Amino acid sequence: MIPANFASALDADISQHWMLMAAVLGAYFLKDFVFDEVRITKYFAQRRVARSNAKLAASKVASTFPTALTNAELLAVVRKTLKEHGFRKMTTQLGSSFSTEEMNHSLERDFSRVYGDHVPMGGLAGFAWGGLRAFSELFEAMTTNGDALILYGPHVNVNSDGIVGSDLASNSAKKALQYVKEVSSGARKEMTMDDVMDESGMLCMDMEQYFVNNALLPYAERLNKAEDIATELPYTLFEAQDTMMQELVVEGCEKEEIRGFVAMLGGIQISTPKGVSDYFLPLRFELRDGDGQLVKDLMW
Repeated sequence: MIPANFASALDADISQHWMLMAAVLGAYFLKDFVFDEVRITKYFAQRRVARSNAKLAASKVASTFPTALTNAELLAVVRKTLKEHGFRKMTTQLGSSFSTEEMNHSLERDFSRVYGDHVPMGGLAGFAWGGLRAFSELFEAMTTNGDALILYGPHVNVNSDGIVGSDLASNSAKKALQYVKEVSSGARKEMTMDDVMDESGMLCMDMEQYFVNNALLPYAERLNKAEDIATELPYTLFEAQDTMMQELVVEGCEKEEIRGFVAMLGGIQISTPKGVSDYFLPLRFELRDGDGQLVKDLMW
């Protein structure tokens, strides 16, 4: 006879685990089967905890970033909107400027399934470190009379406890934030290129980190006054990146001969625990012509 507490665990998860239940029940009646009640009951308990944590993370995203969309929802909206403006899968070249950390690539993969391989343009914290060279590669990859779609922005995570920015300690944003606090409080001086180069003119520190540090300085007062700095930080990072990206699009289009359109989709990537879709908070979605000039705001 199957123990009552194990049967209860099975009943609670039957909709998701009916195949496993059938296998366990079938094997139970074999003579050489050793019933491991503890291990299997633990498995179902872990599954329930995981689902509970997933709901908590999704709820936190909804309350903190109410206009964020799941990756699937975003792709559906963007694909439909661009199609209405003449973009086609086979003639749209995808480019992206996200941080190189693995957690930031799910959106690229989702969009690449529709638009093909992307041209990477980003680096530390998501800034477009590829600059005009990356834009040249993007435009060279475009088909004649084709169009381009550029995804960009920083990221923030929401963990299984519903905490926003819990991974801040593992990325460059924490270093930049600490730098901003120290400079704004007078604890240290603002860095210059002399601090980046040694006497021989060689780099003596991470150039990208130096740039991220100073890119956040204009937002020092705003960050220092923020009620929730972990939530405010990605917004300030986006604004800094957005300014940079707009300038690069204009300069890149002026340098290259672009016959099609360039769609810019910028915002904040929101990574979540396993079992929950990642999200994207769109903050800019617009169509630009071959000269880099605004044609239409596509935000819904």
